[in-house]
Amino acid sequence: MVDSPREVVGAALKASGLSYNTPDISAAGCMPEVSDRLQALMQQVKFFSNTDMLKALMAGEVFVVVGWSPELLSAAMKSTNVGIVMPASGTSLWADMWTVPASYTKSPSPLASQWIDFTLRERRMQKSRGLRGGASPLMLPSTPSKLQAADATCQVKKASVESDYLDYNTAMSRRKERDRDLVNGLLPSTELLAASEFLLPLSNTATAQYRQLIATMGSRK
Repeated sequence: MVDSPREVVGAALKASGLSYNTPDISAAGCMPEVSDRLQALMQQVKFFSNTDMLKALMAGEVFVVVGWSPELLSAAMKSTNVGIVMPASGTSLWADMWTVPASYTKSPSPLASQWIDFTLRERRMQKSRGLRGGASPLMLPSTPSKLQAADATCQVKKASVESDYLDYNTAMSRRKERDRDLVNGLLPSTELLAASEFLLPLSNTATAQYRQLIATMGSRK
């Protein structure tokens, strides 16, 4: 799994029905639930790495990896034994940013805004590439990422063996078609993208809670 606290804790938050950008996990009554999910995750993860997970997958050392779309799509294009799965609850989104450093004392070039306008022209969108090499923001739903509602509460899913088995078989029966679409350059469904979120800066409270949760994970290995 990727070595990223935002992704690791975020996965537990999404599984608990909360947002990646939850400002206060305790206020939502979810610290015990998220901690339990992270402990369960620790029992299944072989290692956390941003560089070696695909090597382990291709070598048959692991059967599932959680990673970034460019690397995973590249692996799926090279091997028919690799499939892509995106959670129905949504995933995290990220974007390259252009910024002017606060320490820069001169006036920004007037060409800067023209360059941004040029790159965001609709005719420059490469719709046929999908997630490969990045997607234009114009291709994403217009719904922005929002902070978790103040009154949000933890949602605990009590799964049954039968329902999980049926969900698994349904997912597997559709996997080949969905994988082929993603690898061939189609974007995920509008519903899935709408459920996904850009990662916003953490509040001081959430930062402290992340540190507490990660420290607890390390102490129970």
